[in-house]
Amino acid sequence: MKKLTKALILSQWAADPATMTRLEQIVLLTQRTDLIKQLMLIEDGFEGQLRIQIKVICDKHNIPYVPPRGRTGDTKNPKQFYGRVRFDISVLLGLFLNSNDGGVVSSKEGRLLSTDVLDRLIFAYHRYLQLHRVTSAQATVNFELFVKSWQAVQMGEAVMANCTNCGSTYVNFRSAMVHQCPVCTSLNLAMLQRPAVIRRSSQDDFGLPIGQKIRNS
Repeated sequence: MKKLTKALILSQWAADPATMTRLEQIVLLTQRTDLIKQLMLIEDGFEGQLRIQIKVICDKHNIPYVPPRGRTGDTKNPKQFYGRVRFDISVLLGLFLNSNDGGVVSSKEGRLLSTDVLDRLIFAYHRYLQLHRVTSAQATVNFELFVKSWQAVQMGEAVMANCTNCGSTYVNFRSAMVHQCPVCTSLNLAMLQRPAVIRRSSQDDFGLPIGQKIRNS
């Protein structure tokens, strides 16, 4: 019965072109089974079938299937968030947030609840690769860290801050808060002086009726 159920799941995948296309797009960015399970909302117990699908997709694109080992990037580890990484994560989240909203995005556990959001994550990451003219293997921020960073914002573990110097929006992780804007730092932007606040003088009669101005003159 269990084998029959798993065979049914595979047949359902194959019969759903949109699901297979989405799975293929993800596999080209990451081959980590746990992350793909989460993104595709695949239940526990189907890891073997998922690995078969991953290998088929890798063979199709002549990509060596080497399942990632070890832990994925942890957004609670401040050591990895040096300037260029933080800069690229900010660019990625900016691309994501400026795409059309797909509605409900995640559960309390951070699991994706909308395939529209997953499509937006994939689109934003591909746009990021195009802007930097790199492959996913060459990128400073991999797809896994991008997804985890977005989830960190959703769960309140990171915030999107606004730079008062250059006007950029950047990510700031609560476990590794910084006071320097990664955009200013990465682009070596000069720190500009804030414009002086213009205060109205007590002698200023702007806005008074014309007759009152004449009487005051």
